[in-house]
Amino acid sequence: MNRLPPAARRALAMDISRSNDAITRWSLRSLANINHGENNDDTDRTNTNPTTLNLKAFVRKEAAAALLNDVKLRLAKQHDRCHRLLQEAQSTSLGIDEDNGDAEQSNNQNENQNGKKRPRIIRAVHANWNTNASHASKQREIASQLSSDAISSLSNLEAMHADTYRLVYDLLPLSSSVNDDDDTDSSIPDILNVPILNRFSSADQILIKSVFEQIRSRHAQTVESMADVVIALRRRRRLLGKYNPSAKKACGLDRPLIDSFLRNRLVVQLLCDHYVALCRDKYHGGIAVDCDVMDVLEDAVLEASHVCDANLGVAPEVYMSAHVVSPSLLEEAGTLPSIPSPADFEAGGKYEGKVPDGQIVSLTLVRPWVHHALVEVLKNAASTSVKKMQKLQNSQIKKSNGGSNNDTSMLHLPPVHVRVIDEPTQVRICVIDRGVGLSDDEAKHKAFMFAESASAKRWDRLEEQQSYAMVRQPLGSLGVGLPLSRMMMQMFGGDVSLANNASSEGEGEGDSVIVEMMNSGGCTTVVTLIRDDTLKERVDEMMPVHDDCYTDVHSIERAV
Repeated sequence: MNRLPPAARRALAMDISRSNDAITRWSLRSLANINHGENNDDTDRTNTNPTTLNLKAFVRKEAAAALLNDVKLRLAKQHDRCHRLLQEAQSTSLGIDEDNGDAEQSNNQNENQNGKKRPRIIRAVHANWNTNASHASKQREIASQLSSDAISSLSNLEAMHADTYRLVYDLLPLSSSVNDDDDTDSSIPDILNVPILNRFSSADQILIKSVFEQIRSRHAQTVESMADVVIALRRRRRLLGKYNPSAKKACGLDRPLIDSFLRNRLVVQLLCDHYVALCRDKYHGGIAVDCDVMDVLEDAVLEASHVCDANLGVAPEVYMSAHVVSPSLLEEAGTLPSIPSPADFEAGGKYEGKVPDGQIVSLTLVRPWVHHALVEVLKNAASTSVKKMQKLQNSQIKKSNGGSNNDTSMLHLPPVHVRVIDEPTQVRICVIDRGVGLSDDEAKHKAFMFAESASAKRWDRLEEQQSYAMVRQPLGSLGVGLPLSRMMMQMFGGDVSLANNASSEGEGEGDSVIVEMMNSGGCTTVVTLIRDDTLKERVDEMMPVHDDCYTDVHSIERAV
């Protein structure tokens, strides 16, 4: 932050203070039509069909101005979130009683005043004290290092967002010229008077595109960095909790702040991808209009199967089918269950009717987001099915000869069933597995908490570092895949939900695979997509924008 010139620091402070009110709440339709002079959600898309108009996509300066200005405001908000998280991490003390450290000095006095050694029995008693004091000292050192690493990562994130903000500020330095007493926000017509947008030559367009690409590249590892911070502070909290229970609360970060950071990061990445896609002659940019859901699902199934096979040596079969909800069912039931049971897809069930061959289940969506969510859900379903059957196999071998076998090639895996439910207002994708399921409600809650995975192993994304849609590692999770998937779906009205399959002995007869799955437990995960593409993006809840340190330029220079 201190590397920014005074004018840029002033602009950053003003953008932070007005970001909540000035940020555009996009809908999928407004983004899809932004390049065609039809930014109104009420616009009929039928008049903007590229096949009908036979036009080559191009980027209008109004679209560039709107996206640049919104990214600039969101980067300012991101910087504010990083700054506040850094303040929380720095203000948290270790919280360990110094009395524990004094025990080490007192217990090292193994000689009396005359220089003679104490009796052996006394030394033996004090041996445990010395061991405990040494262990506590080592734990404090580890906690201190974890805290230092987390603060360093947050400082780097804050500096990166300040530098990235500078990239856009150099193109749109409007806020620096606004009077402090002027409460009006910069509008798009004002932004169009900026030299680079006023000219909007070929060179200017290349420069703007490169700025969006740089933002996307620089922020490729922000989710991984934030996960490292949360994992480090959670481990630190647990270490200190062994000696000071009050430290369990004192060492955490504000979850709503983290969620706000992640949501804004997703939208910034979406806007950057959207602009770059428009520059690459994609008529609707990064928004897939009237996209075939089954096509997205097939791609996700293929990737998830490859990931599972590469890590576990085997992957279960995935069976897909599309079902339609009849109008008569809606009239009778009124409302449908949010998470269907496996038996609902059987003959006589709510969703027995299948989509006719040749009919496409389509809607407007962000394809990389839906692909990411489906891969995460399918990957979890496949891996938990393999691990459950492997555990069953090992238990049977152990009973017979007392050994174990990690070979997965001979496993008889139950398939994973994917049911697409086509409804008038939404499309639900139900993934039904026969894995271990969820242990309790707390496990379900933790599944959607950022970086709450039991595995703390870092991953190397290599080429995947450029895409927010690839913020995941194969199977060994940092706890970011499912939480981000839910954020992506909830951004435009959808959701991701989990439920255990009820074990209902005696219900259902015959050799039905679905009824057998229901009786064998497992989990049903539902990815919900909303058909209404005019729904505006979800905003932060109960999140004030700025702290008192942003009241003026001088306080910014002192505080940040």
